[in-house]
Amino acid sequence: MQRVPPSDSSHPSHSRQKHHRQYAHRPPPPSPPAFLTLPSYSRHTREQLLKALEILGPLGTPLPPQLPSPPASRQNSPPSAGPKRKLDADAEQSQNKKPRTTLAPDPPRRKPPPPEPQPDSSSHSRPPAPNLRSDPSEDGELREEPTTVVRDPIAVLENNVPVRRPRRGRAPPSHTYHDQLHDKYHALGRLLKYSGDTRLWSTYPPRDPGYRPLLNPPHPESPYHKFGNIIGRLELIDALICFAYSLWNKDYGRRCCHGPSWGTIESFLSYSKHKWEQVQDSADEREKAFIGLIWMLEAFIHGRKFTYSAKVIDKENDALYTELRAIWRAELEREEAKAAREANSSPNMLPSPESIAGSSSANSTPINRSDGTPSTAARNPSKPSTQQQSASAAAARQNEIPPSHIKVSVDGKFIVARKSQSGGLNAAHWCMDNAQRFLTLPVMAKHFPRTFSRMVYSTLSATDEHEPDIEDEEGELFWPGQLVTGEGIGWVCTMGKAMVKEFGKTYHYLGMDGVIPKPDPVETPSSAGPPAAPTGAESSSSSAPVQR
Repeated sequence: MQRVPPSDSSHPSHSRQKHHRQYAHRPPPPSPPAFLTLPSYSRHTREQLLKALEILGPLGTPLPPQLPSPPASRQNSPPSAGPKRKLDADAEQSQNKKPRTTLAPDPPRRKPPPPEPQPDSSSHSRPPAPNLRSDPSEDGELREEPTTVVRDPIAVLENNVPVRRPRRGRAPPSHTYHDQLHDKYHALGRLLKYSGDTRLWSTYPPRDPGYRPLLNPPHPESPYHKFGNIIGRLELIDALICFAYSLWNKDYGRRCCHGPSWGTIESFLSYSKHKWEQVQDSADEREKAFIGLIWMLEAFIHGRKFTYSAKVIDKENDALYTELRAIWRAELEREEAKAAREANSSPNMLPSPESIAGSSSANSTPINRSDGTPSTAARNPSKPSTQQQSASAAAARQNEIPPSHIKVSVDGKFIVARKSQSGGLNAAHWCMDNAQRFLTLPVMAKHFPRTFSRMVYSTLSATDEHEPDIEDEEGELFWPGQLVTGEGIGWVCTMGKAMVKEFGKTYHYLGMDGVIPKPDPVETPSSAGPPAAPTGAESSSSSAPVQR
């Protein structure tokens, strides 16, 4: 059968019907690959889209819009971070759109990276944040700060505002009141010292020569058994504070400084400092603060001693300086008197013949025209000018240092006092330099916030050392001032007592309620035990104890 050529079917209706039949029975063309650009108005079936997306590999379960996946370029972002800030708005818009008639798959998403461990253990208690990224996702985007829980220091301080106790007044109590405090805290210091030494000896290894077991040891589950070493050191520094506070009360009631009394505490102070420095390498910043407290207390003791001794030495120096200037003035007067005698005893020199005008003879003596006596007008005017020069020279020497050959005699006591003053000044400088390494206001705010707030919110001044009660845990305190004033030991003691109480709560430190009682001297065994530590009431020739 002969095929009709296309030109014969020129009729319009016949041509359209034939073209329709050819298009209806023609197989569909193969779908183009996914990487080719497709028209935006074309529609594709589910099979075509899945075939085009095979190059991406298997798809993971997409996250819901509330927890978007992080951007692919930020591998270090937490899994809850979204690629854009406008993700929430886009999610809301997608919910308002009309659903598709065909079952099209969800848009492809890349597999999120595995979640990284969070260092903050308290993050599970916080609600999830929409974005916790610390870096901008693209150029020009602002940095987003993570929502972390930070304790407000102002709120911490406001929660520990001290209680304002009634004032005792500007006029301090009589010395009888301070003498009673001296006796009380001296006795408490002796009990704490004995308990601290005994407790430390019980913590030594059994083979150590200084080991000495307790007669009545605490319960094995008791904090005094678990933390025997640190509680023993707390008792030592508590005893040191009691000794210093007792000596300060004795001085403060009499407005003086008894140097020999302060010398009795130096040995025990060095002993306590040595016990704390033994664990300095393994101690934390809180324990090192007590080392700084001991250094500060020692610095203020030296400052009080050399400041009050300077008041006495200044009077002695003024008397010696007055005596030195009197000797110098007497020597100047002797020199002036000697010069005047030499000037009066020198013979009158005759003028030369050439200087005499109108003289008839070369051997004649010149006379005055009025009375004929020898002329002395050229010699008399020189005396007032010499006296004026001597007076002006003496007045000019009022502020001058006497010459080195002018000396005064001093005794050995004078030299010892000056040497003690200069040595105390150098010691105070050295101690305060070490104290500032361990004890500062930032350290107090970090590790002793309650004690710090009691000093910051205080209405007391540097001259109110007699106001606070050292046993008060809620009253006002004051940061110790300048040691060159000779005062401040009372503030160091009250601050140190507050530090011991605040730090001791971690280890259930009971203070005087947990001390080891001192046995009766009659029941004391005669066996030789470890040598007792020097007390604050007994002077010792050695300032540093032997390390056990």
